[in-house]
Amino acid sequence: MDNSIVKGSLGQIARDKNLSIAETFIGSDGIIIMDESGSMMEEDCEDSETKRKISRFDKGNQELRALQSKVPGKIALIGFSSAVFFRPNGKADLQGAGTDMLKALEFVKPADMIDGMKFWLISDGEPDFWEMDSIIEAAKKFKNKINTIYVGDPEQTGGPDFLRRLAAATGGVFEDKPHMESLGEGIAGLLGG
Repeated sequence: MDNSIVKGSLGQIARDKNLSIAETFIGSDGIIIMDESGSMMEEDCEDSETKRKISRFDKGNQELRALQSKVPGKIALIGFSSAVFFRPNGKADLQGAGTDMLKALEFVKPADMIDGMKFWLISDGEPDFWEMDSIIEAAKKFKNKINTIYVGDPEQTGGPDFLRRLAAATGGVFEDKPHMESLGEGIAGLLGG
C-alpha cells in the first residue's frame, strides 16, 4: 500500500502546518470527485514523461499531482466507485467496482453550503441507467455549480451526453478530455493557479 502524500494535497498542508485535515478542508476552494471504477484501468492515455500508454487511472493521478502542486491546499479529492472516500493524501485509489455517482453527490452535498465552492466530477462512463434521473434530480438541489469532465472513449456517446446533462442541470460546464490531456488547466484557472 502506498502511503505517500501528494505535494500540495490537503494531507501535505495539514502535516506541514500542523493542522487537522478538517482545518485544511475549510481552506479549500474546490472538490474533485474522481471516478475510481474498474473501467478507469483502460490503457488509452499517454504518460506525460515516457509517452507510453498508461491507464486512465494512472493518468488521472499524474494530472491530480500536477494540479495540486499548482494550487496547494485548494483542492479536496473525493474518490468514488461503488463506495465513496475522502482522499486527503491527494491520490485516487482504484476501487475497481461500479460507478455510483448518486452516492458521490450525496457524499459531497454538505460542502455545497459553502458559498462559491467549486465541484468537478471526472468520469469515463455513465452510471447505471436506473440512477440517471435520480442523479440529475440530486444535482439540481446543489446551489453551487457542478462541472463535469468526460475522460473516456471518444467514440462513446452515452457517458459524455449524461455528463453534459448533469453539468447543465446546475449551470456548470462540461469538458470533453477523453485522454485526460491537460485535465487540470481549467480547474487551476478557476482557482487562480
